[in-house]
Amino acid sequence: MLPGMMPKGHEEQSKAKVKRYMTMMDSMTNEELDSSNPKLFNQPRMMRIARGAGRVVKEVTEMLEEYKRMVKTSSQMGKGLKQFGGMKGLQKLMKQMGSRQDMMGMFDK
Repeated sequence: MLPGMMPKGHEEQSKAKVKRYMTMMDSMTNEELDSSNPKLFNQPRMMRIARGAGRVVKEVTEMLEEYKRMVKTSSQMGKGLKQFGGMKGLQKLMKQMGSRQDMMGMFDK
């Protein structure tokens, strides 16, 4: 979930999670950011993304699974993630949200 959509006690955890996801997405190529093809994310790519973000492959896998759940949930609601412009658009949205005053300091650490 995105910050602001979680109960107060979980806000810090949510901010940390978004920060991790942003770091991992920064390590992805444009093709990977735009893709909804799970076959694109083979083991060597996952390892490269994890290494580039200073994370472990398990965290990259978790991020991709959460992305799939978001796509499924939003498409079930009739909107689809395409309204965000795919993964790349979601990354842009998250960066914009991070620059808001109410989320100040989220990406400073």
